[in-house]
Order: sequence, then C-alpha cells, then structure tokens
Amino acid sequence: MNRRIPLPSLDALYVFEAAARLGSFKGAAAELSVTATAVSHRIRALEEALACPLFVRQVRAVTLTREGQLLQEAVAGSLNSLAQAVSRICHPERRTVTISVTPEFASQWLIPKLAAFQMECPGIDLRIHASYEPVNIQSGDMDLVVRYGTGLWPQVDATPLFQEFFAPVASPALQKQLSADARKWPLIHFHWHLPSHQAFDWSAWAKAANIDAAQMNSGTHYSDGAHAIRAAIAGQGVAMLGLSLLAEELRLNLLAVVSEPRLPGQFYHVCLPAGRSSSPAVKAVKNWILTLATTQEKPLAAPQEQSNNPQQGRPLLQNNTRSRFQAITTRLIKARPSKSISPRRRSFNNSSLRTSHHAAISDHRLPDKRLRRVA
Repeated sequence: MNRRIPLPSLDALYVFEAAARLGSFKGAAAELSVTATAVSHRIRALEEALACPLFVRQVRAVTLTREGQLLQEAVAGSLNSLAQAVSRICHPERRTVTISVTPEFASQWLIPKLAAFQMECPGIDLRIHASYEPVNIQSGDMDLVVRYGTGLWPQVDATPLFQEFFAPVASPALQKQLSADARKWPLIHFHWHLPSHQAFDWSAWAKAANIDAAQMNSGTHYSDGAHAIRAAIAGQGVAMLGLSLLAEELRLNLLAVVSEPRLPGQFYHVCLPAGRSSSPAVKAVKNWILTLATTQEKPLAAPQEQSNNPQQGRPLLQNNTRSRFQAITTRLIKARPSKSISPRRRSFNNSSLRTSHHAAISDHRLPDKRLRRVA
C-alpha cells in the first residue's frame, strides 16, 4: 500500500500562490489581509519544510526559483480546481429547458403558473417559445412541445394533458343584451392554425346547433387566440373559444358561456422525441406540467338537464329556485301578525309555505316552455 507523502498546510500553499502570482510579499499581504511579516514567515517555513529556496529575494520584488516555478504550477492548478468544486457545491449549475407552446396556451395556462414552478424547481430556467408553426422535435431545438390535436404524430411521444371543450363565450354585460337568435349576435372569429376537421369555429358550432353556417360569417376576425379572448372580455362580441384555457376568466366572471351546445374537442399533449432519453431537468418540467393538468378543474360538457338534443343551441338559464323560495319565505314571515299565533294558525302558515315552495319549484320549469329555439 502506497503511503501518501505529507504535504505542507493549505494555508502555507495559499500564501505561496499569492506571493508567486503577484511577485511581491507585500502585495500578497494586502490581498490576504495580513502583514508582510506574516507572509515572509509562512514562506520561510514552507522553504524549510521542502528543504529548498522557493524565491529569490530582491529589494522590492521576489522571483521564483526553479523549484518555486514547479510548485507554483501545481499549486495554482489545484487551488483553481478546489475553487470550482466549492462554487458548484455552493451555487449549483442552472439548467435550461426550452418549451414550445401556442400563444394562447402560453398566456392563458402556462405563464400564470410559472411562479409556482420557480418555487418547485428553482434550479431550472425555462425558455418559452410561443408559435403556431409546426416544430421538428427531433431536431433538438426544443426540449418539450405542447400542442393541441390527435397526438398521433410521427416520431413523437405524446402524453395527453386535458381535453378541450368549445362553446360561445361573451362578457356578462354583453350576454344580457344578446338576442335568442344566434344569427343576430356580434361575432368574434379566431383563425385556427389547424386542419379544418380539427378546428372548432363558428361553422362547426352552427352545424351542431342546426343553424346555416353561412349566416355566421360576419364579425371581427383575429389570427391570435389571445387577442380574441381580450376582445371577448372587452364586450366586442361572442367568441367561439376553448373553455380549458378560460378557467380563470370564467371563475372571475369576466366571461360566461352564453349558449349550448358545447363541442367536445381533442386533447392538448405534452410531447417528447420518441426513442430519446430526456435529461432530469426535462423530466422535471414534464412531470410538473402533467401534475397541474391532472389537478386543474375540468370544463364540463353541456349539462344533461338543459336539452335532450345536444344539437339544439339555446341560451343558458340560471337556476333561481332558491332565491324565489327565500323571497316567499320572507314575505310569509313578515305577514305573521304577532308572536301569539295559535298552533292551528301556525300549521296553516306552514301549509301555505309548503304550497308556495311547491309553486316556486313548479314555476322554475316555466321559463323552459317559453324558450325559443335558435333557428
């Protein structure tokens, strides 16, 4: 077994490296925040340990001897390696993941969640590329790609995130002013950057609602989904949009679904190159996206009780049975003459209350009979 040769102290070697690099004991003392005498003592002790001179001392400078040059090369390289190792330990190297998404997916789904990502994965930097253009994921330019569609793409490992549902949406203020006839609505059109059979635009909705699609072509046209969303929030018209990317706007009542049917679309997918191993950083980003997608609230299809025929488009109703019942109850309570009501009279009031409650529930069904189907 080979025994390791005893080495001088790291402190002595550190002082030697500074003096050799600066060519001055005084300069080394200033850099190390010690006195020149302390530097001179450390160098002399090192020379005695090695049994050879390391510097040629001059009046205002020092130069290395042959042995000093040999030691200086080894010590400088070793100290640099130690500094790099300590830096990597104290400041881990940041990793970068490039992800391609569509503009509306970036603005509506991904960007609002990035603060949480930075807390969960502080060592990963994301580079977000928003575009409708097809991506050659095998080229290596993108680490991850999120796209809407069938997921049946060649040389792509596509994992479904969530299914999209499409419906007409508008601001609540505009919704109150809309005609029951969808052909009279002010429309907002979004140009889907997809094959026609995958796009859910006004033509697709009109067909599902038994409306002539030719009568649903007027309105403002946008090439960017985010712009169409902003226009709908501003009350410029009714837009045919995906509900999954509007979860926050629907929750805050900035937008509302104004009519049925809701069209079930395809899925958003997170994609990787097929047959290629991914780095730990890419896997972490993918798993984070999948976790969020599985926990987010899913948009519902058309409620079953609203129509037996999903092909019929009609305005949505709000269930106000509870508010009607509360109003009737309040009127009955106020109508009581005093606290000395006899049990018999109280029984009569309770009976009236039950009758009124039944009337309220029955009356809730009346608006459905007055609805006009959208022709």
